[in-house]
Amino acid sequence: MKEPIKTLKKRRGEPDKSRLYLLITLFSIAGVVLIILIMSLVMNRGEPIDTGGATNETHQHDGSENAGTPDQPGTSFGGVDQTGGEQSGGDGGTVAPGSDDPTTNEPPTTSGQGGGDKYEPLTVGTKTVRDDDGNAEIVMIYPTLTASFGRHSTEELNGAIAEYMDERRRLTCIGVTDYEYEYVIEKAEVKFVGKSFFSALIIGHMYQDGAPHPTVFAYGVNFDANECRVLKGSELIFDFDRVKNNFLGGRFSMTEGMNGLLSETNYEDIFMSYRPEYNIYPEVYYTSDGFGIAAELVYSLGGYALFEIPSGALGGAVYSPEK
Repeated sequence: MKEPIKTLKKRRGEPDKSRLYLLITLFSIAGVVLIILIMSLVMNRGEPIDTGGATNETHQHDGSENAGTPDQPGTSFGGVDQTGGEQSGGDGGTVAPGSDDPTTNEPPTTSGQGGGDKYEPLTVGTKTVRDDDGNAEIVMIYPTLTASFGRHSTEELNGAIAEYMDERRRLTCIGVTDYEYEYVIEKAEVKFVGKSFFSALIIGHMYQDGAPHPTVFAYGVNFDANECRVLKGSELIFDFDRVKNNFLGGRFSMTEGMNGLLSETNYEDIFMSYRPEYNIYPEVYYTSDGFGIAAELVYSLGGYALFEIPSGALGGAVYSPEK
C-alpha cells in the first residue's frame, strides 16, 4: 500500500508538458494580435474620422433659463428670467421680458393683481382634507398655490403651508388627543394676494367629547412665496405700541363679531393678552387696502372677532406687502 502512495506523489510533482505547450501557443497568438492593433493605430493617426456629416460642436448652457447661483437663482417663471435679464430669441434677436416675440423690445403689459415685468400674480385656491385617526374627526381647509414661484416648486410651497397648518392643529389639540374630539376648519378665506405674498383668514373650532362648548380659533396665514414660509408676528408688526394705540383708540373697525360685543367687553380687554416681549402677537391678516386683527375671545363672547384698519393709517408700523 505504501508504494502506490509514493508513486502518486512523484507524479503530482512532475510538470504537465501538454499544458505548457498550450500556454506558449496562446501567448504567441496574443502577441501577434497586439502588434497588428498597434500598427493599425499608427497608420490611421491624423486621418479624419467620418461621422456622417456631423460637426464636432460643443453645446453650452447660455444661462437664460434654470441657471443661477445659490444667492441669485435664475429659474425662469412665466417665460421671464428671474434674474431680470433678457432672453435670447430663436433668430438671434432678443426677447423683452414678458414678450414672446423675439423681434420686439416693447415693455410688457401688466394685468391682474400683482402683475409686473418679473412675476405673474400668485394664484391661490383652497384644498379640503378629511381624516379620521381613530378617535378624531379632522377637517382641514388649506390655502394652496397653483403654480411654482421663483426657485420654489408648487410642491415645496404647498408643503410649507400644510406643515404650518398641521402645526397649528397640533398646538390647538394639545391635551385632547387621548379622547374623542373633532377639529374642523370651517373657512379658509384668501383676503389678499400680491406679487409674492398672500394672506388668508382661517376660522374653525375644536371640540372634545363631553366638553361644555367648543373652542373657537381664528388666525391669519401670511405666506411669503419668496421665502417659502409663513411670516411670524414679529415680522409683520414693527411698532407694536403704535398698533396698540390705534386699537385702543377705536380706530380699528369691527367687521365681524358678536352683536353688542363692545358693550360686553372693551378694546383694552381684548388687546391685553398680547405681549411682544414674550413673542405673543395678535393674529393678523391683510386685505387689499387694510390690515386686520383676528381676536380670539371666550366662547360666551362669540369665540372671535375681526377688526380692520386702512393700511395707510399705520404707516411703517406694520409690514406692507407689494401688490
